Amino acid sequence: MGTRRKIHTEGRRSWALALLLLVAISVSGAVSATETCDKLPDLWFPEPGVGLSGGELSVQMASPTVVVQGETVTVTVTVDNFTCGATGPFELALYADTLEEASLIGTRTLSLESCEHAIVEFTWNTAGTAAGEHDLIASADPDNDVPEYHEDDNTYTLPETVIVFAAPVIEVDKAALVADDGCLRAGEEIEYEITVSNIGEGDHTNGATIRLEDRLPVETALVDGSLTASIGSASSPEQGLVVWSGHLAAGGAATIRFSVIVDPETPIDAQIINQAFADWDRDQDGTRDAEEPSDDPSTSIEDDATVLVVGECVDPADLAPLVAGTIDAPSLTEWGLIGMGVGMLLAFAWMLWRHRPHEADGLSGT
Repeated sequence: MGTRRKIHTEGRRSWALALLLLVAISVSGAVSATETCDKLPDLWFPEPGVGLSGGELSVQMASPTVVVQGETVTVTVTVDNFTCGATGPFELALYADTLEEASLIGTRTLSLESCEHAIVEFTWNTAGTAAGEHDLIASADPDNDVPEYHEDDNTYTLPETVIVFAAPVIEVDKAALVADDGCLRAGEEIEYEITVSNIGEGDHTNGATIRLEDRLPVETALVDGSLTASIGSASSPEQGLVVWSGHLAAGGAATIRFSVIVDPETPIDAQIINQAFADWDRDQDGTRDAEEPSDDPSTSIEDDATVLVVGECVDPADLAPLVAGTIDAPSLTEWGLIGMGVGMLLAFAWMLWRHRPHEADGLSGT
């Protein structure tokens, strides 16, 4: 009987000790969890494929790596906070070739907690980028706003470079010329001059040709034999349509000229609106993948249509010329107006004379 009590008592003690140990472990864990991290954050760029928290892998890449000027590149950057210290807000910046403001591709504002990372995507528009091979450089906290454990690993050059090829850039201007007096009349002609220019660094001499189409205003008709082009091929395959096609080297230009006649029944104040469109092969792969509308060079608006207004014009030949040395005699009505004006002047002069100072009267009273 005594032996059983002893065993029972020792069993209860063992359970009590186990319970106390469990409580102690729980309290210790809670205290540890609430302890404040006294370490500074540490930003760095892990190499591609390095394992990160949550089972993710670091990504440092650009896609595609070969483009033509004007195409976009997606750049993926991974930045990690190596310690338990929170960073607070900081800037992640991406540059091409140098850490200069002129080379900046884009920025993101981030904030990383303990051992946290971020995978960020940038979109790089290569329009205006010089042709050639370019390095991509990521910089975490470029202004050093965040105190860190290490400051010497905040800049990273991605392992992939991007090759940018020179691209043609097509611009189209469309000017309109009317009669010498600058007035457009119904039944008269308009001369259009279209200039197609390659202002880019690359030649447009391979792949698909540049193709320009100009749908003429419904109030007009093409004048036979007026269509010409300085280079390339110009034609009117159907009524109301002008087409030009050709290639242009970098810095080259083509001039297309033609005349249209305005329908004599076109009312005054009617607008004659016309705009041409050029399709071209940006990457010279055989497919036209870019479009450019014509621009009216006489206005400050970009890529606007060329607009003329039919006016109520006075033909100088209809005006009676003045004969040198002669003046037409006034009519009776004009003589009456002249007489009324003279009378009003005389009346005003009489009023001034009546109210003149009487100096002689003043002297005689002394």
